[in-house]
Amino acid sequence: MCGPMLLLAAASIGVDFGWQPIAGGGVEYIIQIEPELLESLASGRADIVSEIPPFLRGVRSYRITVGTGPLPHQGEPPPLQEAAEPDENEGMPGPGRDPFEGSFGGVAAKPLRRPALGDDHGSDVNPAGYEEETDDADEQATHDGADGKPAKGGAGAAAGNAAAGEAAGGEDKPSPSDQDSPPAETAPSRPWLPLGLALVALCASLAANAYQGWVTLALRQRYLAQARAMALKSLELGSEPELEGLLAQQAYNFNTAHGGEPYDNDIYNGLFYALRNFNHPLTESLRGHVYGAARALVTRLKDGTIYSGGSDGKIIRWEESNGLWKGTEMVGRRSDYQIYAMDLSPDETRLAAAGLNYTNDLNNYIELYELNNMNNPKKIPGFTKAVENIQFTPDGKGLYA
Repeated sequence: MCGPMLLLAAASIGVDFGWQPIAGGGVEYIIQIEPELLESLASGRADIVSEIPPFLRGVRSYRITVGTGPLPHQGEPPPLQEAAEPDENEGMPGPGRDPFEGSFGGVAAKPLRRPALGDDHGSDVNPAGYEEETDDADEQATHDGADGKPAKGGAGAAAGNAAAGEAAGGEDKPSPSDQDSPPAETAPSRPWLPLGLALVALCASLAANAYQGWVTLALRQRYLAQARAMALKSLELGSEPELEGLLAQQAYNFNTAHGGEPYDNDIYNGLFYALRNFNHPLTESLRGHVYGAARALVTRLKDGTIYSGGSDGKIIRWEESNGLWKGTEMVGRRSDYQIYAMDLSPDETRLAAAGLNYTNDLNNYIELYELNNMNNPKKIPGFTKAVENIQFTPDGKGLYA
């Protein structure tokens, strides 16, 4: 049998190690050989090599014994997965405390187990006959995996773990069930503060818009009032036509720019009197009726002519040419009939005139003229008092009077 296999067989048969403190400080390292391994050693077929575990510090002497009893493991630190939080005074000697108890040099050790007999690792086998325990073998730290025998140093390892627990301050470690349980769900926080700030900002924006609208409306009313004031002031400047016209024009511009009433009486009075001082044609009166007796006006849209009637009995046709209006009498002055109202037919070919038969109001009538020949009007009797309103029906075949 080859040397490595003999070494593996010898180590799996009965090689154990331990340690204990000695007087004067330091640690004594113990190597124990079972009697069955002596024959192999005597024949020279195997060598025994034992390496000091890396966590063991301060070795001062070595002792090799033959036997099968348990070896001390005083000061062996607990496994990493079970180690408590380090103490500031850990490893420091104190009253009633073993100076080699706990971790050595600050290096924590894992429990060791002996390899199975059938494992073939060649020269990589731990010469001491142990290898680090895995997480899945925590429950077998005190049992042999091959033959079911208690592992060497199991009692010492348990004592070391207990001593490490006391050195950590005696704190209770959480159970695995507590560590695996999920944290309790907490109610989601509601962003009341951002929502409140957003609501305040919205209210502030609405208030700012309302205030801006109020300021704009107040400013508009002020400009319109200023426009009317300028128009009224222009009426007082009749002796200075140019200044009167300038002020009236500015009043009109202010009123238009700020949405004032298009036909404001004060604004147009200012313009009218300013233009009349310059003899503008728009301000000239249409003179034709006696003593200004015009009572009715109608406009013919086809050619833009105007027909006027009055209490003097006249009917005058007005035509515009080059900004000037020219009047033509279609019916002359009469003393027996006064005209109070007129209307054009929908086709603008006939003119109806109504008023009062001045000589006999109980025998009153209305007149119907053909615009192409107004010499012989048709009289429609049946009225006993003055007729002040007249209108054609939409189809032009009747009259309302």
